[in-house]
Amino acid sequence: MSVPLVRVQSACYTAEIFRATDCDCHEQLDESLKRVHREGGFVLYMICDGRGAGLLTKVRGLALGDTHDMDTWDAYKALGVEPDPRDYRRPALVLADLGLRSIRLLTNNPRKITGLEEAGIDIDHVALKIDATPDSLPYLVTKQRKFGHLYDYLAEGPGS
Repeated sequence: MSVPLVRVQSACYTAEIFRATDCDCHEQLDESLKRVHREGGFVLYMICDGRGAGLLTKVRGLALGDTHDMDTWDAYKALGVEPDPRDYRRPALVLADLGLRSIRLLTNNPRKITGLEEAGIDIDHVALKIDATPDSLPYLVTKQRKFGHLYDYLAEGPGS
């Protein structure tokens, strides 16, 4: 049996429903669906908008960011919220229930890799390259600088 390509996608209502352009979540989901269709695998969709903090906290963070020129990390900190409180034990349980102990994980998030590994899943990391746009670049740079994401948007810039 081949090792499936898996994307653990966190909900982002602002991008996936309302097509906000200041993040890459919609593009990540679209690209992931194309890749798993082509290569074999699936998307685990987590209902945890706002990086697990919830939609209300996300909207408050976005408003704070807009009015005080803060990135999402600093806005969440100002609200007294952990910038990324997501827990990857549930997706690991789903994978285990499916009989999967090894996956090719489509992500740039090192916390996702570590979280699934700590839950007993063997991970082969597969980068998810999404081109930055002028609107999404600040958010992507924040994910790289403050969340440790593994793609270098600082070197690439928009449209790379």
